[in-house]
Amino acid sequence: MSKKRRNDNRITEEEASKILDEVLTECGKDKLSVPISDLMSYSTFRKENYGYQQNLLMTFIVLFALIPFLFMSPIVSTSDIVIGERGLPEITVDVAGVLPVKSVIAVLNGIRLPVYEVNPHRFTIEPTHVGDIDLKVTLFNDQYVEKIVSVTDIDSEAPRFIKAERKGGLIYIYAKDDGVGVNFEDSFMLLPDSTVLIPLDYNAEYNYVVFEDLGGNAEVYIPDNFENIIRIRY
Repeated sequence: MSKKRRNDNRITEEEASKILDEVLTECGKDKLSVPISDLMSYSTFRKENYGYQQNLLMTFIVLFALIPFLFMSPIVSTSDIVIGERGLPEITVDVAGVLPVKSVIAVLNGIRLPVYEVNPHRFTIEPTHVGDIDLKVTLFNDQYVEKIVSVTDIDSEAPRFIKAERKGGLIYIYAKDDGVGVNFEDSFMLLPDSTVLIPLDYNAEYNYVVFEDLGGNAEVYIPDNFENIIRIRY
């Protein structure tokens, strides 16, 4: 049975060594003293080593190109305050750049405000009071920017009086604000002699504040969260 013919063009080490010896003989050179297998192994080593060096070089180039991103700070812009869809004041915060935003923190009068993410680089804040918002925007690389956003009196509507009820020596005054809400905590009663009385109780959920019932001839001042005040005489 005849040997199966190889169907590729590769040659064996023995064939390669024979061909190389013939070439050297024709050129009048001595035959190789190093086995052809050693030469082929060295060639493979050079090829693999070159590939490793090339990959290492590319890695250093990529890392070097990424260095500026490690120190890139966010560029933050804020919009004017407008009345949003929910009827509350709203501020839009835009963060320029390609790096992801890690966090947006807004603090007003010591209270942390909710921050809503519209998209990866746009956020909205709904301030509940007048004052200065301490805004801190931090990127994924932990670089951050802090800025102050002033919240001014943009809500010009005072709370509206609903009713007053007397019971048990107390007067319950009901008021409501359709915008930012009533600030019952800072309500007060002013007597004719300029004496100021603070509330005995209040309930923002049920929209009332409670004072001692002094029989009339007094005024109650109830503000909203943007310092608009309703004055109620009873």
